[in-house]
Amino acid sequence: MFSMGRRIFCITVLLAGSIVPGWADPRDEAGPLSRMVSYFSGDLQRIDDELAQLKPLLAMPPIPPQQTGHLGFSSKLEPTQYTRFVTVDLGRPVNIDAIVLVPLSNAFYGWPGPGYGFPVRYLLEVSMNADFSHSDLIAQDDNFDIPNPGSNPVIYTPQTVAGRYVRLTATKLWQLKDKQGMAVGRKILALGELMVLSGKLNVAASLPATAILSSDSLEDSGYGRAYLVDGQSILGPPVRGEPGPNGFRTKPIEKKDQPAWVQIDLEHEVEVQEVRLLPAWTAENPERRGYGFPTKFKIELSDNAAMTNPRLVGEYNSNSSPNENPVTVRGNDTRGRYIRLTTLGLSSLDNGFGLALGEMEVYAENENFALGKKVTASGSDEFKDARGNWSVRNLVDGQTSQGKLVPWPVYFQQLDQRKEAQIRNETLLQEREIKAKELVGSVIGTAGYVVGGLVMLFLFFSFRSLLKKRRALEDLRTRIARDIHDEIGSGLGTISLLSRMAQEGDLDDAKEDLREINRISVSMSDAMRDIVWFNRTDVDTVRDLLMRMRETAESMMAKQQQFNFTICGEELVRPINMEIRREIFMIFKEALHNILKHAEASKVDVRAGLEGNDFILQIRDDGKGFDQSMETSGAGMGSMKKRAESLRGSLRLESTPGGGTALSLRTKLK
Repeated sequence: MFSMGRRIFCITVLLAGSIVPGWADPRDEAGPLSRMVSYFSGDLQRIDDELAQLKPLLAMPPIPPQQTGHLGFSSKLEPTQYTRFVTVDLGRPVNIDAIVLVPLSNAFYGWPGPGYGFPVRYLLEVSMNADFSHSDLIAQDDNFDIPNPGSNPVIYTPQTVAGRYVRLTATKLWQLKDKQGMAVGRKILALGELMVLSGKLNVAASLPATAILSSDSLEDSGYGRAYLVDGQSILGPPVRGEPGPNGFRTKPIEKKDQPAWVQIDLEHEVEVQEVRLLPAWTAENPERRGYGFPTKFKIELSDNAAMTNPRLVGEYNSNSSPNENPVTVRGNDTRGRYIRLTTLGLSSLDNGFGLALGEMEVYAENENFALGKKVTASGSDEFKDARGNWSVRNLVDGQTSQGKLVPWPVYFQQLDQRKEAQIRNETLLQEREIKAKELVGSVIGTAGYVVGGLVMLFLFFSFRSLLKKRRALEDLRTRIARDIHDEIGSGLGTISLLSRMAQEGDLDDAKEDLREINRISVSMSDAMRDIVWFNRTDVDTVRDLLMRMRETAESMMAKQQQFNFTICGEELVRPINMEIRREIFMIFKEALHNILKHAEASKVDVRAGLEGNDFILQIRDDGKGFDQSMETSGAGMGSMKKRAESLRGSLRLESTPGGGTALSLRTKLK
């Protein structure tokens, strides 16, 4: 059985969790309850610290869905299960630093897309000869089923391996399964891209279809052998960090087949390994991936800027947009200093046709020699505003509109780190959930009693507060009754006595008594209005009090020759409780009464309002004054001093015979 305190604590947690979603979820390391219990556990603090370290890696941009029409390579769909392979001929032996298997994304009979056709078991080999009679085994996953990678590329980094041929052999093919785990559909081998990294270069990029050998191939509907190495996949460009300038764009051109060119001075002759073109993307046209990328172009090298006797590096002709993926033109070790891209077919821009590129990289000696070099063009749109930034300088600044370009090895290292971070993050969250639940259980056992005690203290102080409020209400009722008795009762008694005397006396005496009765009636009426005003709840600000004081003063001082009432201070809408309001008003009224009765003044100045957090009242007259050493209770000072003391304020009086009187009150509002 739970104790009462434990029950209260559990109910509190459950209520908090129902009112604020996730509040009581120990799995959520950012939740209030989760943060609270972590203070009691070094294990939870350690887990939270590690989760915080993983956040920068998890914040990397996700791999986008398939966008290009060149899906990749796929074997034919067959009902039977047998071994299938695909081999890439790199053209010559190279040192291989990494092999990357990029999954294909295709929604198929309920399959969400990423990881479509990725082999369940496979061998990955590198060899110097086409028959693989001697080979280096890079991966051997043919003894157990491997999890589908989804959008994550699978990266292998062999140590000191050289070869010309790379072969992937699927020993168990991918097959779609229904929700019950039953196999449906035919079996296939499919990949979005196969990349072979040597240094910073993908040496498999843009190989011809004849360099790809496979057991069979589906050459239709976005699939083909050449699409295995065309650079078009779900990866996009190798970028990181904040978005950069848009890139380079020509001015609008009227005709689609009108040539345009852009040229880079590499500053000295180099042997070009490859030219990599990064398509442009703009926030103005987010749906137009590969904005302004030419449908046809050629790349040439020359020893001079006039491009006389140019040497052809390569050509490009495609009706399919590359979207965000880099397009690689193999350099074939062509030499030259000046490199020029000339369009043979333009894409449509906003106002006509034109050429646009996010970046142009020229690799030689495994480095980008175009970075930061001088660029010239047949016509550049030098444009910069809040919508975009186009310039020839942006063609070689090392950035695209999506971020800073990084070498392929760095990019894949980051992707691999993110994948490991995702796995580790999920493991830590599960571990945290278990430990947090254990800790909450133990905390509930002890905290229940503490909470129960706190509830009892809360009830005790609430009861005391209720009694205090009741006593204050009783005091208010008593004070109202006393005020009515003092102000109204005595007045009514006097009226009764005077009326009886008027009946028994002569006419002249009766007139005097009636005048006194009238005076007392007016005084009683004012007193009744004051009592009613003090107890109103809709006049509880400093401004309300000042308005009442000025109204009362103008009424009392109606016959005074010179009377001034000045309001000072700001924030006069601040609330003031009834007790303070009453005492200030009574001091003020008593002071005016004394002036009218004793001062014989011709001028009275009143200043009232706020100074900071203090309420101030200053009254000065030019009357006859009095000797303060001879002060008696009849002057009313005793009553005013008692009221000032009840306010915990200060009351000062300055007066000299023939020099008038000055009264000053200062008190806090609370």
